Amino acid sequence: IAGLYYFMKEEREKEHFRKYVTIYALLFTLTLVVMKVLSISTELGLSSLMYAVPVAAGAMMIKMLFNEELAVVSTIIFAFSAALIFNEQTTGNFNFIMSLYVLFNGIAGIVFLGKTQQRSKILQAGFFVSFIAILTVACVLLLQNGKFTSVQIGLDLGCAGISGFVSA
Repeated sequence: IAGLYYFMKEEREKEHFRKYVTIYALLFTLTLVVMKVLSISTELGLSSLMYAVPVAAGAMMIKMLFNEELAVVSTIIFAFSAALIFNEQTTGNFNFIMSLYVLFNGIAGIVFLGKTQQRSKILQAGFFVSFIAILTVACVLLLQNGKFTSVQIGLDLGCAGISGFVSA
């Protein structure tokens, strides 16, 4: 909310500012709730579902409705939140891998969305976000020193791809 107040300097004086704050709070809360619901599903043994978080959807909507600076700040906050929400599988307090995944997906959605808000551009941004998500998960799996089955690798990459398509 403080970011909205700062980045919307010229809009503060208008009578619609309260609506903007409500819409932003709703988008922000909805994105965090989706992250928490998917983190609960990872506690049930479905660890691949953590890569299906459509954080880029929240970042892209914030960019379309408000501006790019607020979307970037919100994505950084989403990344910190994801590091705390998805920390069940790590030994520390933060899940750094999930934080980077959320940050890369959100920034990719913001960058690939561009200036226009046409449907085809939004769908194209979803495909690019899907590609970046799959690439990020593949890099994470290659960097981790563990034995993964082909089914687990396929589920992780598939959930990352679904994340991009849901974001569109």
